[in-house]
Amino acid sequence: VAGAVSDRPQRARQTEAFLLEQGLTNKTVTRAIEMLTEEVTIGASSHDSESYRKSLLAGYLYRFLLECINRHDNTRTSTPSPSSTSTHSTTTADTGHLNGTTHTDTDTDPDTDIDREGGGARIWQPLAKPDNERLVTGDAKYTGDVAMDKRALYGAYVTSEHAKATLLRVDGSEAMRVDGVVDIVTSEDFTLNRMINTVTAWDTNLLESVVPIGGQSRFVGQPVALVLAATEDTARKAAHVVKVEWADIQTPVVTIAQAMAAKREYKKMFEGRKGDIAPFEAVFSSRGTADLQVVKGKVDCGSQLHFYLEPQVAVACPDEDGRMTVHTATQGPQYVHENVALALGLPQHKVDVRLRRLGGGFGGKSTGSVPVAIMAAVAARKAGRPVHVSPTRHQDAAMTGGREEIELDYEAAFDRSGRIHAIRASVHVNCGCAGNLAYMCGKYIAEFLEQAYELQNFYLLSKLWITDLPMRMPVRAPGGLPAALAIETILDHIASSLSLDQADVRRANHLTETSLTSAMYVNGEMAA
Repeated sequence: VAGAVSDRPQRARQTEAFLLEQGLTNKTVTRAIEMLTEEVTIGASSHDSESYRKSLLAGYLYRFLLECINRHDNTRTSTPSPSSTSTHSTTTADTGHLNGTTHTDTDTDPDTDIDREGGGARIWQPLAKPDNERLVTGDAKYTGDVAMDKRALYGAYVTSEHAKATLLRVDGSEAMRVDGVVDIVTSEDFTLNRMINTVTAWDTNLLESVVPIGGQSRFVGQPVALVLAATEDTARKAAHVVKVEWADIQTPVVTIAQAMAAKREYKKMFEGRKGDIAPFEAVFSSRGTADLQVVKGKVDCGSQLHFYLEPQVAVACPDEDGRMTVHTATQGPQYVHENVALALGLPQHKVDVRLRRLGGGFGGKSTGSVPVAIMAAVAARKAGRPVHVSPTRHQDAAMTGGREEIELDYEAAFDRSGRIHAIRASVHVNCGCAGNLAYMCGKYIAEFLEQAYELQNFYLLSKLWITDLPMRMPVRAPGGLPAALAIETILDHIASSLSLDQADVRRANHLTETSLTSAMYVNGEMAA
């Protein structure tokens, strides 16, 4: 019986009869998989392609047959360390029948054995992760797999199609006539003045830029409303017929150059310094001397999306005594906890945040998960029923933003060997619609610029710029990627200028066992 591929389970009788008659061999199993995907009708879905769902059917049938074999042989298939053993189902040479016996190749070298009983392992020895088997077989449960009761509702976002415009009206009357639609959540259901950014005491409100807006849009894809319905497909279909009326539609500011022209500088800036570049000011001004040469250039680093396996998702369940339980995929459960409590006007002990498995994060689910959790909680309180909220992949990418775009202008003074004596640089960071999180990029570029090189003297000024794009946020080591790109580009530029091998220039600047690193300061404070 195949389920979850159409609106009702289907029994594949032809495939079933074929296996009962022919038995289990490599050939019959292969043919049975083909028959199953031909026999079962794949229903329409807004999430997955037909070919993908057919491939899942094939995989699940094959796995089921292996489990049956192993159960019959009373043999448990395991996933041992790839270095010490390898386990796989085998086919007997004389009959071609599948069986569940395991073949084990044991490494006889005692120096490579893993003491599993004692819990120890040599640091160079590969070791299987404890939940590998669950992950690769699909048994692992994620937040999106939280079981929903029959009363549960699903939320679908209505998002802004303008980056800079005034919202006049949200008309959900046509959506409410769609069979299965229960309610629509808008900014009227939120009390934004109670919400704060719990990451730090910045004045710009993180949540105002990503929860349903009432007034001014800040970027394309910003939430406007949430449609609640009995199924996710129904909610998404109804979201398409919600009418949104806009006025004062303006040309958005999207690049750093446009933000500079519009004087939209965020109030925070960062100065990173190490050593003293004052003695080299004359060198920079004259573009070089007899002893030192100068190169000048620019580094552009674009944005990257996190693109985690499971999109942002939250399931909120109202409980007795006004309590709220929120299942969330988040890197910051403390942020979800405090902000959901604030959004609902509840003391924190009445909010229960649960996290089973992240499903990928890379920084995007640190604070990016907070608005989705709040949306689910506010919707659940309004409806008095559990609510599951997960944006589509396109909506997720628009709301979460990704890494900051940066532009770095540099001047480097160096000698004939390619060794750097001083660097002067300015960094401009595209923060998107709020500077709350992009500040880390500006700060950490100054801290990470050295990488593996000995830079005794440099000065770096970071400025942040507000644009009409989704709020930029950390992606895997914020500031580290553009800092590495910057210093490596500078070294390549120097090598090209001197007609030297790039590797030789890097060796001339590399940290050595005898290198002395002086303190580096950011905004007057010593960097960690």
